[in-house]
Amino acid sequence: AYEIQRWKPDPALMFHAAKAMNVNVENCILVDDSVAGAQSGIDAGMEVFYFCADPHNKPIVHPKVTTFTHLSQLPELWKARGWDITA
Repeated sequence: AYEIQRWKPDPALMFHAAKAMNVNVENCILVDDSVAGAQSGIDAGMEVFYFCADPHNKPIVHPKVTTFTHLSQLPELWKARGWDITA
C-alpha cells in the first residue's frame, strides 16, 4: 500500500499485488478479515474469502465472497471448489 499510496478498499492495491506476482488478477484469491479489504478484492474481480470471526461483524453477501469463521475451514472451502492447495 505504501509503495503505491493506495489503501483498502481501493482495488489498485490488489491489481498491484497481482502484477508484482505475475498473476492475472482473475486467478488470485484474497483472504481478508476486513470489510474494506474484501471490497477491494470484489472490485478487483478476485474470489474473496472473508474471515468473519467477530460475531459483531456481519457476513458480506456477494457472489464472489465466501465467509468463514475459523482459519481451519479454508482448506475444505478450497477443496470444495476443486482447488488443489498442495501444488
